[in-house]
Amino acid sequence: MSRYLAVLVFVSCISGSVIGQSDQCAGTPCDCSQRHIVDCSGRGLTDIPKFKNNFFRGPIKLFDFSDNNFVTFDPNEFGINFASVSTIEVLDLSNNQLTSIANSFAVTNEVPGYEKLDLSNNKFTEFPGKALPLQFSPVDLEIDISNNYLTTIPMQFVANNVMELIPSLTLNASNNLIDSIHPMAFTGDLITELRLDLTSNHLTNISEDLFFPVSQNGEFKMSDNPWNCDCKFRWILTSDFRKMSLSSPPVCNDPAPLRTRNVFDLKAEEFVCRPKALDIRGEVKLNKSDYILLSCPVTADPEISLDVTWSFAVTCQPRGKPLKLIAQTKRVAIKDGTCFPHSTCTAENYAGSIEINLNRIITDGIESCPMDFGSSGGNMAFIILIILIIFVVASVLMCCALGGYYGYLRGSGGSRIWQEGGPR
Repeated sequence: MSRYLAVLVFVSCISGSVIGQSDQCAGTPCDCSQRHIVDCSGRGLTDIPKFKNNFFRGPIKLFDFSDNNFVTFDPNEFGINFASVSTIEVLDLSNNQLTSIANSFAVTNEVPGYEKLDLSNNKFTEFPGKALPLQFSPVDLEIDISNNYLTTIPMQFVANNVMELIPSLTLNASNNLIDSIHPMAFTGDLITELRLDLTSNHLTNISEDLFFPVSQNGEFKMSDNPWNCDCKFRWILTSDFRKMSLSSPPVCNDPAPLRTRNVFDLKAEEFVCRPKALDIRGEVKLNKSDYILLSCPVTADPEISLDVTWSFAVTCQPRGKPLKLIAQTKRVAIKDGTCFPHSTCTAENYAGSIEINLNRIITDGIESCPMDFGSSGGNMAFIILIILIIFVVASVLMCCALGGYYGYLRGSGGSRIWQEGGPR
């Protein structure tokens, strides 16, 4: 008899507990029939319901506000009824119309904290700093803000909104519009371990100075972004991100020849930047028949990737002499005909191309030529050599001319003497 009585008392306790918990949602559209679960999903709510005098204690495994019409969520509306709740394991705010969080979570004796916050499929355009727990946090904090409209991860967005250390943060910001991460987004010594998911965003590059907490289980998912694998992204080969992104590595989108290739499978010299124009040109004047070395004023990283071609819209060939062009990597040597009002060089590699117009000015047989002084050592040596040759030739000609003149004078003098000393 006592055994049956014990069983009856046990069943009564269970029933009373369930009934008591179910009564906690009385007067609200929510359902509390499942132990440690408050289901307010799909009720058309725009605010947290008033739970009147029903007090919640201990942990809540799931507080479900998904599929409602929240635009702003204010944790202060939990009210005194939830002051004794130690934590909410999962707070689901997914599939609403949320654009902001009004106040902070995890305020001691006022607002409960959470372990996982689901903000996916809302209308956030910037990360809601108030979504982070202010005064205390669990061992593993998880925030899902995927499928929103975020465009960036701002500077110190954690440090500016948290007062306590977060031992581990898992942030899922996939399927947004993120095209930049501030280099100091995760600074502040408040995150020991970070697992970051930025798959399916608009990232083309990230700063080499990006601070990312290094830990054994840290992770950075980078796939499904339009990564630009140019020279400015070469640094990633020697970074810690190789190990952190093994499960979801970045894949090149640009330049076209590298498209679909894993970033970490590339060699350093394959990270190529498109050519850039150099503004280091001067002018030099020379005679039409002189020899000049034109340089295409461009640069690229790496330099060896460049292919340079030349074109001339107008050419003059004085004295019927043929034009001679000697093509080099970035230069072209011109001799015997240097009348080119419009010369153009085109530099290209698989990252892109650039066209430089070198306009010419010709007056009275003198030409004004833009010259590249970026590599002037060879040009200067050539000019000095030409000057020396001209000087030597001029000196020889002058000596020859003077010698002939003096010879003439001597010859003339002898004739007069012979005429004076001859027979009368």
